[in-house]
Amino acid sequence: MAPTSIVILGGSFGGVSTAHRLFKQAAKTGEVKITLVSPSTYIYWNIATPRGIVPGQFPDEKLFQPFLPGFKQYGNLFEFVQGTAEKLDPAAKTVTVSTDAGEKVLSYDELVLATGSRTKGDVPWKGRGSYEATRDALHDFQAKVKKAGSIVIGGAGATGVETAGELGFEYGKVKKITLISSGATVLAGTPASVSKTASAQLKKLNVTIKTSTKISGSATTADGKTELTLSDGTKMTTDLYLPTAGLIPNSSYIPATFLNQNGNVVVDEFLHVQGTTDIWAVGDVSAVQRAQFMLTDAQSTHVAKNIGLGHKGKPLLPYKVSDKDILATPIGRKAGTGHMGNMRLPSFMVNMMKGKTYFTQNLAPMANGTAFKRSCARHAQTEASRARGAARAGIEISVGDQATPSWPPVLRAEHGGAAAQIRSQASARRGEPSRTCAAARDGGCGHSPPGTRAPQPACSSSPAPMAVFALGSPGPASTPSVSDPAGPVQDPVCAGQRLARFSAVLVSPQESSPLVVRDVRLRSWQGQDEPAHPCRMEPSPTRNVL
Repeated sequence: MAPTSIVILGGSFGGVSTAHRLFKQAAKTGEVKITLVSPSTYIYWNIATPRGIVPGQFPDEKLFQPFLPGFKQYGNLFEFVQGTAEKLDPAAKTVTVSTDAGEKVLSYDELVLATGSRTKGDVPWKGRGSYEATRDALHDFQAKVKKAGSIVIGGAGATGVETAGELGFEYGKVKKITLISSGATVLAGTPASVSKTASAQLKKLNVTIKTSTKISGSATTADGKTELTLSDGTKMTTDLYLPTAGLIPNSSYIPATFLNQNGNVVVDEFLHVQGTTDIWAVGDVSAVQRAQFMLTDAQSTHVAKNIGLGHKGKPLLPYKVSDKDILATPIGRKAGTGHMGNMRLPSFMVNMMKGKTYFTQNLAPMANGTAFKRSCARHAQTEASRARGAARAGIEISVGDQATPSWPPVLRAEHGGAAAQIRSQASARRGEPSRTCAAARDGGCGHSPPGTRAPQPACSSSPAPMAVFALGSPGPASTPSVSDPAGPVQDPVCAGQRLARFSAVLVSPQESSPLVVRDVRLRSWQGQDEPAHPCRMEPSPTRNVL
């Protein structure tokens, strides 16, 4: 039987990750032949562009990685076509692609649209076609930033605030940095405390903020500066103007009947393009959610799974749109703000999660495909690494009126069946560093039933500062806390011990990716002595990349 022919349009986050996921699951769902179409052979890590436009912050290899070497492992089941989609014909099940050698018509059994979006201005917030064009545009703006004595950032959403923060951190004392917001605040739509924190942090970096002001026009002056016309009729001249507002979906090749008024693809509950059963859409080009890497990754995972289910003749799964918005916005290289639902994330956490690296450490594994291997051992090692990093975060968790150092907990985080464990064995109240132990569960990827014994960890030989994670409901003096104990736990191992439920975020400095853990059951001990068979935290985690 011939392999299923899948054409994927787009060589960035959504397209490359979907291709790898389809290949990884092919052993169970049936062989596939994948043709990937993209004008570039590199993934551009545009998440980091707010810092990337500041000269000297990221070398090119941190922002650009070739993805073709990662597909060599699939042999002749993978084909790459360098070009741009020009026309989709759903009835004929073909896509016409424009290449340097002319037009090429590709036939498909399944089609994935992952062509992303572009920005209205010249700043490379998004790819500019080929790798060379995008790289050169980035270098050009780095030079302009270095030369400019005054810089105006138009738009105070996440990209605008991050950019203003990076420029303020680097140049706030020597250049005039101005952020213009059309709304009454920055980061409109976020909780008031988040917007207020962002404004305060920007002002500390000497960034001037103009709110309730729209930029109605811009023009280049004879001396190469930019003259901006503002909504109040005044004009402002600046050496460099960086507009951040407005994304245009790359959907000109798609029939208008599949698009909404903004040019985004309308999808059904399974992420099929509305009215089709063989075309899917993920990422910025889709209308299902706002443009964000975390959401694109979730959609990619879901589309790959549904394609596999369809090949096996099983019912498709509806895509669940999260009603809890998550945002992490670094502001400079030492601060930031954000929220998970209505809960504000503290500055240090945003900085640790995203601000240190802008997740650039995830680029190479995504490009070469190693990020999509599904072995238990790899996930166990990843979670153990995440847990060790979390232990160095220096946060206290309080249970009722007790803080972490007053009892020796075992905290266990599970993700995808792999497990990691941390144990605190010394009191931090006396200024002594705690020893941390981390171990991954052996044997299979199944979920252990509650109440079973935790594995004995191998302790590190060198001590490390203890405390593991945040956040529950904010307690006194902003100490992360959990709910009051819900009563005794009656099971063979944990009988008589106290139970608390709360939400938490595990943070790993090594990976800068948080593990969000919700509805945790934490069993704690009343005294200093650790029981012979320690009880575990049994979470229902969701990994989020912000």
